[in-house]
Amino acid sequence: MQDPRDEEFLRLRDKFGHPASPHFRRALLSGIVDEQLPGVLQRYFGQQIGFYFAFMQHLFGYGVALSVLLAPLLAIYSVDWAQHLVQTLQQAEKVEVLLGDLVSGLASEVTSSEASKSRWPLWSLLVGLTTTVWGQCVIESWKRKERRLAKEWGSSRADAGRTPRPSFRGRLALSRVDGRLTQVHFSKQLYQARVVAANLAFMLLWALTFAGIGMLFASNLRVQVAQEDYASLGALFSVVSIVLYNLFKIVAHLLTQAENHMEEESWDASLLVKKWVLTVVVQCWPIMHLLFIRPLLFPCAYGDPEVRQRLGVEKCAFWDYDCCNVELKSGEQVILSFAQVRSEAVVRHTRQFIAGWLVSKIFAHNLLKWIVPRLCGFLCTRGLYPLLAVDFAQDLLNGFTSESDSGRRRAQQRRLFCCRRRRDKSFRRSTTDLTADIGPSALPEEVVSACELQMDKQDPWDVLDTANDLSVHFLVTSLTTVIYPFAPLLFLAQLLVEFQMDLYQVFDRRQPKPRAAQGLPGAWLAIFQSYVYVGAISNLAIVTWRTSLVSDLFNDHGAGIHFAFFSTAMLVLVLVVGLVQLIVPDIPSDVKEHLQRRQEVEAFFIAQSRNSQVHDSANTARRTQTRPLQTNPDVADALANTASASEVLVSNLWRHAQQVR
Repeated sequence: MQDPRDEEFLRLRDKFGHPASPHFRRALLSGIVDEQLPGVLQRYFGQQIGFYFAFMQHLFGYGVALSVLLAPLLAIYSVDWAQHLVQTLQQAEKVEVLLGDLVSGLASEVTSSEASKSRWPLWSLLVGLTTTVWGQCVIESWKRKERRLAKEWGSSRADAGRTPRPSFRGRLALSRVDGRLTQVHFSKQLYQARVVAANLAFMLLWALTFAGIGMLFASNLRVQVAQEDYASLGALFSVVSIVLYNLFKIVAHLLTQAENHMEEESWDASLLVKKWVLTVVVQCWPIMHLLFIRPLLFPCAYGDPEVRQRLGVEKCAFWDYDCCNVELKSGEQVILSFAQVRSEAVVRHTRQFIAGWLVSKIFAHNLLKWIVPRLCGFLCTRGLYPLLAVDFAQDLLNGFTSESDSGRRRAQQRRLFCCRRRRDKSFRRSTTDLTADIGPSALPEEVVSACELQMDKQDPWDVLDTANDLSVHFLVTSLTTVIYPFAPLLFLAQLLVEFQMDLYQVFDRRQPKPRAAQGLPGAWLAIFQSYVYVGAISNLAIVTWRTSLVSDLFNDHGAGIHFAFFSTAMLVLVLVVGLVQLIVPDIPSDVKEHLQRRQEVEAFFIAQSRNSQVHDSANTARRTQTRPLQTNPDVADALANTASASEVLVSNLWRHAQQVR
């Protein structure tokens, strides 16, 4: 625990841990751009937390760069959206015609109907390539920044090593390394079988859950494709996905605990694999469902009634692809086709869904992440009674309105005294123990009060679990930027809210145990790298099968040309990503020089130490030789006999070795 009398720590807590403080309000937007803040945090909470907040600042900077690169597309999309909005309001007779003509004229100059058909596929391809290269640049530049921060913070030699798990169950055996008595697995094959079975159970549980959800909503979804409010569905999915993720996270912890890992590193790796699968399935499933699965299952369920009647597909069944595969031609020229109508409707529906999903995710994700643990702790302390909601709201209000921890402590004491059992057994006992064992002279009153306040707070903030949220934001941005160009802006807003909420939770909960680290865990970088490839596959699939780019370039609507374009473009994109990895070195030149200089200095001091040891040994031997040797005759005879016996034994062993050869 930090010393409550440390003035710098008190200023830091007042700036990021007290919402009622004016410093807190002034730091809402300045913390994420303060490059000195991670260094201050790592001094008080450990280098692992410092690297986490430095990575959030790194993501924010590259999010701004992505938004600047996509600014022309944002402008085109904004004008197009304004045109659509004005047309909708004109139909409702809520705006004047003059405003509609002004915006419509501007929109027609930028995105007319014919221009949008020709520009949108090319824009989507450029956005997909830019987003993929951007994601790889984020990873490569972070590796360099991570090494530089490790040099500045003096953590380049921090090594976690192998940490045994206290809950491991095994048999006692002698270690082959040092001969000590250690615990090992009963059977290595049984351990591997348990790991495989637990992961298969996790996958099966996910499959059953999604199958149940699909069967529950299939009948409703296939009938109301054109009448659904996709923005509301996206907002609802953001809440449902958070609930599902937290439920399955508990299941993942239980299954990983059942695997009986011997070391903390293997336990973290197994849990990380489950979280990776969980994240990919939850975040990719709605987009893939709206873009590819649903049009494949119900190809004839799209289009407005007027368009369907004009093409003569209003009587076709939703799953009958041959019935709705029609085109309206004027001679040789295709005026309108239902495939084009379906593709435009799919992109439009997905865009609306993503807008509602990302906007609600900014608030729902952070609010639930903060309020649910607090509510669970309140329930465990108070129990269930009629005025629980009123007391919980009052507790939240006290936490937000108190400008210092003294008000919070008074609120916590009132909460403790309302429970007689906890007051008698916990609070009084801890006070008497402190007084009897340590005494008031050993611990000042300020330190005792700070310790009592820490005991009443929630468990420490978990940086590794929160890092998974960053990977989710990164994946969602990589997946949705092609469809929804405002995704980078929402990504920046998400990072702003997430940064402030995480800083608040660091001070609002118990102070975490400081941990040394060389950077973020290597497994997380591998996860971010996998998300780059997942986003590349998704973006190219959208460009290939949900735009007219391939058909316009090659004048061919066949499936073979689409697969050929997808595979070739994916190969080119992989080569570009590999080229970025090759060009950008992982270690900066100044850090490399620092490491080499340190190795040379260490080698010099080691050589000096060895030379001094050799010099001391030589001096000792010289002093020994100059002394007169006085030996007892009996001892001399015994030494001679022992030497002759050793020579005989060595000669016998040599003769036996020659015979064996």
